[in-house]
Amino acid sequence: MEWNWITILGILSYLIGILALFFIPANRKPGEATAWLLLIFLAPILGAILFLLLGSPKLSGWRREQQQHMNERIKEFAEEAEQTPALAPIVDPPLPVRYEPHVNLITQLTGMPVMAGNTVELLPDYVGAVDQIVRDIDAAKRFVHIEYFMFAADTIGLPVIDALVRARSRGVVCRVLFDHLSNLLLQGPVLKRLRAAGIPVHQTLPAYPLSNLWNRLDLRNHRKIVVVDGTVAFTGSQNLIAMSEMAFTILSWSCASPGLSPVSSTRHLSPIGTLRRKNCSMNVPRPKCAAAYP
Repeated sequence: MEWNWITILGILSYLIGILALFFIPANRKPGEATAWLLLIFLAPILGAILFLLLGSPKLSGWRREQQQHMNERIKEFAEEAEQTPALAPIVDPPLPVRYEPHVNLITQLTGMPVMAGNTVELLPDYVGAVDQIVRDIDAAKRFVHIEYFMFAADTIGLPVIDALVRARSRGVVCRVLFDHLSNLLLQGPVLKRLRAAGIPVHQTLPAYPLSNLWNRLDLRNHRKIVVVDGTVAFTGSQNLIAMSEMAFTILSWSCASPGLSPVSSTRHLSPIGTLRRKNCSMNVPRPKCAAAYP
């Protein structure tokens, strides 16, 4: 047999097809497995490359370990709070029976308990929501935590950057997370300003193919969260980028919560905007383990 590129590609295609029959159907829905097999049989090389890039629905093992570790820490915070008489009514409030299945599911997935004593405010204006975030950052005394899918140094993002820089100059601990891939064309000015002010910035789900942090490119972190001093939190679907840069219109919300900074701050992602959640005025002690947070 004369070996040439056509022969080699033909043999490789057969091998890819055989291997696909063993690996692809495992732990997949029949429709999904059939679609992948059909693609690989029709275009073996291209199909195999796409499957390696997009075929796994899981995050990397390192990322799953980090999430499990955080879930365990959150659960510890909640259990300690339940043992504190002043906090028990807040982290273990009475619930209507119809809400129990939802609360139990959220607790199992995240380790977070339902929280009492919150007030929630809807912010229907895009720019107004950002203005409120800036005001709360300017009032911060201990820490500001920010996590966004898109963060640009434009008319929307710059006021937040300026507020973070001012907060850092007052001694407030500021931390920023944003999605790596969605900010490739935006991150330069943002990183320059924040890091120059001594504010740590980290990228979530980095798209580095040769790293153990590698994940599917289409698995992105879409959270939009701001936590100020563990008493005020914003969350929803509004990014820190000017509306003219977006292909869609977003509504904003706002929300607030009682003094459990690590327990009560996040995981309230609304599909329609930015929530501002604020603490009630109860004077309650924080759990000992919460002292690890500034």
